[in-house]
Formats: sequence, structure tokens, C-alpha cells
Amino acid sequence: MKYDIFISCKSDDYKYGRQIYDFLIEQKRFDKKVRLADKELRKLGIADYGKAIDEALDSSTHMIVVCSNPEYLEKEKSPYVYSEWHTFTEEIRSGRKKGNLMTVLTDNVKIKDLPIALRNSQSFPLSDYGSIITYLDYGIAPYSRNSLLPRIEMRVMWLFGGQNAYFYMVLSCLLIACNAFCLPIAISFSDLS
Repeated sequence: MKYDIFISCKSDDYKYGRQIYDFLIEQKRFDKKVRLADKELRKLGIADYGKAIDEALDSSTHMIVVCSNPEYLEKEKSPYVYSEWHTFTEEIRSGRKKGNLMTVLTDNVKIKDLPIALRNSQSFPLSDYGSIITYLDYGIAPYSRNSLLPRIEMRVMWLFGGQNAYFYMVLSCLLIACNAFCLPIAISFSDLS
């Protein structure tokens, strides 16, 4: 079966993963197939589980990694979660995937605590996971991966620890836009005098 979104989380984070899964399923305007790698899938034997995960990852456009503890992303602590996000990252890097890899973090997890491959992805605080919709509605991020905005947003979230980060990000973007547009205008007017 083809999935649009694959949600990866350690068993300790199933409650958060289920919360995000239910939210995405409830969206009336959001016609996407969502797969949560939860208890039911893990009840399969190792071979069947691996095959089911590989098929779901291969067919998914986007991945959401839910994390309440940075150790849950490490190979030693959670080999399944590590394998899922690592495989998806490599698919994006190779150009075989065009979707988004996003992390949803609880308050005690900071972006700086994530593995470097996930630090480069879009992160959301658990308290604002609904913002993910922006990245999923159209199948692409609202801006290019190489643009300045993702870096601004990550730094703003780091500075404010996820609290009101989106307000500050918008404010930062407005300031950047103001500098980009107002400064050339001011320079051109000064040339006239």
C-alpha cells in the first residue's frame, strides 16, 4: 500500500505518535494515507516487520519522527527508529525522495540534541505539531530546502526553545524582507539627491 506519510517513533513515544496520527487522519481537507509504525506493526515477525517497514518507507512521500528523548534516535537505543529515519534521509540525499523529513520534539529535546542529519530537517515542538500541515498539504515545503528560511526558523526555535518560535520567525522574516526591499530603495533615493 502506498502511504503519503510515515510516522516513526520509539514505543515510549507511541502516545505522541498516535496523537499526531489521529490529528492527521481527522483533517477533512487532508486526504493523505498515514502509517504509524506502532505496536500492531511490531507484532509481526522480524522478517515480516522489516519487509512491511521497507515497503512503507519506500512508498511514503513524507516522514515524521517523534522524539521525547534524543537517545531514542540512536542506533544502540532504538535500532528500528534509527533505521527508519536514516533510510529516509539517505533517500532524500540521493534524490529518490522529494518529500519532507520532519521531527516533532517534546519540550525537553532541543534541536542541538538531534543527530546532525535530523538537525537539518524541519522541527516542530509537540505543542505545535499542527503546523506540520503546511509541509504536507502540497507535497513540498513552502520554501526551497536551500533557502534562508529553514535556517532562520531552526535558529529561532533554538533561541526560544520552541516557545512562540513561529511568531519570532515571522517577525525575523519581516525584518529580513524589510532590509531586502527598503535598503535598495533608500540607496536609490540617496543617489537622486
